[in-house]
Amino acid sequence: MKLKLTLLLHDRSFIQNNQYITRAGGPDEYELACEESLLAEKSGHATLEGLLNFLRPADRSEIMFIIINKKITFSNVRIFDGDHIELIPAIDGG
Repeated sequence: MKLKLTLLLHDRSFIQNNQYITRAGGPDEYELACEESLLAEKSGHATLEGLLNFLRPADRSEIMFIIINKKITFSNVRIFDGDHIELIPAIDGG
C-alpha cells in the first residue's frame, strides 16, 4: 500500500526512524509504502485510526484536521492505496 502524506505538524520526529516513510516532493510531503496489514484494525482493512496508530505522532492532540483526498474527515474511515492524507495542526493567530 502506498499513501501520500502531507505533514504540516510542528513535531515530525515520529517519521525520522520509520523505515516505511520517504520524502516525496516538497518539505512537508512524504510517501508511506507498507503492507496494508500494518495499518489495519480488527476489520482487516487499513483505516485512518490504524494509520495514526502506526505513525504514533508524539502529540496526537496537535492534529486538528485530517484531510483525505481533499475532503476533511472527522471519523475513522477506511483508507486505500494511493490516498493523499494531510495532517494539519490548529492555526495560531488572529
